Amino acid sequence: MFPPDSPATAAGAEDWLAQVSNLMRHIERNSGERPQLGWPFKRAQESLTGRSVTVPGAWVDVTAGYRSAADLGSFAADVEPFAITAHVHAFPDMYQDIRTSGRTRMELGDAEAEAWARIMFGPRWADYAYQLTVEIPDRLKRQIPPYQKVFTLLVDRNGDPMLAPDNYRWGMLFFSLSAPRRLEPSPENTELRTLLAT
Repeated sequence: MFPPDSPATAAGAEDWLAQVSNLMRHIERNSGERPQLGWPFKRAQESLTGRSVTVPGAWVDVTAGYRSAADLGSFAADVEPFAITAHVHAFPDMYQDIRTSGRTRMELGDAEAEAWARIMFGPRWADYAYQLTVEIPDRLKRQIPPYQKVFTLLVDRNGDPMLAPDNYRWGMLFFSLSAPRRLEPSPENTELRTLLAT
């Protein structure tokens, strides 16, 4: 499954990945430092902020946290899984930071959101990530900021990334009832591409 503005074909997947990679280069050029999440996290949450490269007058904030994923699906007995989840928000640059913006958000396209998530996750993890389909219940829409994009991946106790099991309970991570979109692996990751093709 691909975002609505990307054709669901093999060629479309390559074009989409090229677009995301181009956006990553622009973001890194504009924001300078490229943080890499390490395992285990140094803090309960890690964050990254910079100017949007597609939405004028917007800042982008990415906040990543983790939790045990043992209750989210079936895993081998010797695997201790963790879910790392990154929330990507765009907000007007009239605010000093995302905390002072309250619930004020701006819409950010899937391609730029994925680019920010990939930068946050780093190349080792990004190819194993998924984008959740966020479906916030009406009763909570006044409390939860709109337009956020949510990306997640699984790692074991050593920080090695893994694919989600078929019975993974995506909705337990955030408000997501539909199947997620698995991010396209980079061309260099031939091992994962071969695994997914079988």
